[in-house]
Amino acid sequence: MGNMSCVLRAIGTKKAVLAFAKETKLRGRISFRIKGQLQFPNSPIERKFRQSEIVANVSEADFDNLSGQIRGAIKYLKKNSAELSSLTSKGFKGIQLDFGIKKRDVGAQFDCFPPELLRLAGQMEIGIELSQYLIEDEEPTKGKGKKR
Repeated sequence: MGNMSCVLRAIGTKKAVLAFAKETKLRGRISFRIKGQLQFPNSPIERKFRQSEIVANVSEADFDNLSGQIRGAIKYLKKNSAELSSLTSKGFKGIQLDFGIKKRDVGAQFDCFPPELLRLAGQMEIGIELSQYLIEDEEPTKGKGKKR
């Protein structure tokens, strides 16, 4: 279904984002977005970023694998605790772990976060967000489909 299902977002000033981009020790896919820059520079669509922020990929687990995203987030927070803990002192605010999940076609949807994740995120002043996306199931090719 794709990746980038769990990301870390931190809003900062242009100066804070540029300084962080130069000095960060975070590994993996990280985007540095500057307010006013074009979102799609090689496209005829002229949409600009409305705020300066960093967006870091935290988990490669799919949208239908929240437990995998949570495991990845716990590992990421532990591995990068020193750097993530310093984001607020470097001028960042609105720091969030955003878990993107597939919206299920059910009467009620319940998703829970374990205490370990909540404790780690809270210690680093990182909020938690759960974003639900309407994702159509892929139709298996006749004879080649996977059983679910």
